[in-house]
This record gives sequence, structure tokens and C-alpha cells, in this order.
Amino acid sequence: MVWILLVFLGASWVVLRAVDMLVGLLSLPSWVNPVAVALLAVGFVVIVATAWVQALPATKARQRAGDVPAHWEIAPGDVVSSLLHGRIPHLTWGRALMGGVLAMSSLMGAAIIYVLVVGGEEILGARGVGAEGLPEAVVVLPFSTPGEGMALDEGRLANLLGSSLSDTGALRVVDPGTVASRWRDEVGVSSSVAPDQALAVAAGLGARFAVRGSLVRAGDRATLVAEVYDLAGGGRVDDARVEGSADDLTGLVDSLSARLAEMLAERARGSAP
Repeated sequence: MVWILLVFLGASWVVLRAVDMLVGLLSLPSWVNPVAVALLAVGFVVIVATAWVQALPATKARQRAGDVPAHWEIAPGDVVSSLLHGRIPHLTWGRALMGGVLAMSSLMGAAIIYVLVVGGEEILGARGVGAEGLPEAVVVLPFSTPGEGMALDEGRLANLLGSSLSDTGALRVVDPGTVASRWRDEVGVSSSVAPDQALAVAAGLGARFAVRGSLVRAGDRATLVAEVYDLAGGGRVDDARVEGSADDLTGLVDSLSARLAEMLAERARGSAP
């Protein structure tokens, strides 16, 4: 039993790394990773149950008699027959492995269909969101948060601002989870990197615009600053700044996103043919 669990844990690590790589490569939605973890958790239960069933002396006797499938046998006809008669199919290693492959394949297929239908950031680059939307995508990069005890705000700020910009309805915002995954792969965990390196991440996601900035706290006050970059050769094109209570980070983000939405919409209209 121990070696089976070790093999499963090792395979799970490989699967999660592969999923994380595909999320970054194909710009799949952020919900793919937690769903993959949930499927592996279910798979763990199935593996433990299969190991228990296969270790039973009665199972070995029934397999020798041909009453149930062998260890690595899938026997899809027997699976269908069991389900039609309201029985749980006999657990074999072949069926457990096939179930895992089908589950992960279905997850990746659903994610790709979601991107194509709903409109995520895909390998074909940025897409329009309709006649009234911006024809370009915007990437919100991690903000720097200088100061002791503020490191947790870096990822939270990007997520909040990305979601708030998306809620304006005028912008297609690259999924924050996709940005975070690509950032980890190409930059690491720090937000303090050179502008060229940060903007290269945004360009690799097929975006026209990139937003990065900083949050500075002074007592009970906070200043949120954003820099807007036009990756189509425009460089740094604008800045936005809001100030307010350090306890109202969500309010600051909403105020900043409203200003950014107006700036980016105006910039897109100005560059439209």
C-alpha cells in the first residue's frame, strides 16, 4: 500500500506541473488548477479503494475464476453492464488509470472550449469583445508594495484590480490566474523587476496594454499608483493615482479601475482606424 501511495503522489506532482505549464502556455482560465487538485483528491480515494479491493483474497479467487476482470483489465462492456444493473463496477488498476486519464482529458478539453467560446487569452492572441468593447486586451501585472508586512498585497492587488477592470464591461482583462502563472514561470515570486522584464510577460500573453504600479502606505493613508503601457510601440502612455484610507483597499482599487478604464478606452478609440 505504501509504494502505491508514493507512486500516486509522484504522479500527482507531475500532473499538477503539467497542468500549470499548460495553463500558462495556452492561457487557460484560473479555475483549471483547483479543479485539477479536486480531481486528484477524488483519484486518491479511488486508488485507496482499488488497492483495498485488489488485496482481498476473495478478489483474487474471483479473478482466477473469471467472475471479475483481472488487475489491469478495463472491460468497458462489463462497466456498462454493471452501471445498467445499478452496481458499482469492479475496481481494477486498469479502470483506475483510465478514469484518471479521462478525467484530466475532460478538464483540459473543457478549459480549451471555455477559452474559445467565452473568450480567454489564447494562443491566437488578443481578441475583440464586440463592437462596443475594446479591441485590445489588458494585463494587470503584480504591484510592488514596499514596506514591512505588505508582501501579501502584491498578488491580491493584481487580482482585485483585474476583476474590477473586468467588471467595467469595457475591457477584456487577461485572467489574473493566467497572469500569475506566467509571472511565476518567467519572473518568480518578486514584483520588483525591471520594466522590460515585466512588460515581456504581458506581451507574451498577447495583450495590447499592461498596467503595473505600486501601493504605498503612510500611517492610516494609502496611495495607489498605476502606470499604463501601450505594448504596440507606445511605451508608457499614462499614469493614474488615487489616495484614501489604508483600510479601504477595495474602494481604492475600484476608484483606480474606473480611471484606468476611461484612459484605456480613450487610448483605444484614438488608435482605431
